[in-house]
Amino acid sequence: MNFIVALLLKHLESEKDSFYCMVHIMQKHDWRGCFDMQTTKLFSLLEFIENVLETAWPTMFRHMMEEIEISLFPAFQSTIMTVFIYDCPEAVATKIFDVFLLDGEQVIITLLLKMLEKCEDVILQ
Repeated sequence: MNFIVALLLKHLESEKDSFYCMVHIMQKHDWRGCFDMQTTKLFSLLEFIENVLETAWPTMFRHMMEEIEISLFPAFQSTIMTVFIYDCPEAVATKIFDVFLLDGEQVIITLLLKMLEKCEDVILQ
């Protein structure tokens, strides 16, 4: 969450604008569900990703499940919670975040699945 706030404060003109942008994220995109006590939204997003992987890339899914042994949640949790902007060059993070503000979590899911698809050979090694 602090990565999102830092990005907002850096690129918006005022703290007030940053605050209202954060309110927009929490309400319109229902992102508060990623940070509540049960992390309900986060779990639903991770379940969706797990289901897509199991259906579209069963070999990669089985391999990842064997390596992680329990669930894929720990592997993708921080990526989703930080909207892909942690450990990402600032210019790229800003673009990802801009699209997230417009389209919501679908951008994160699409980006994550595309990255997994591109790295399938490396993951299977």
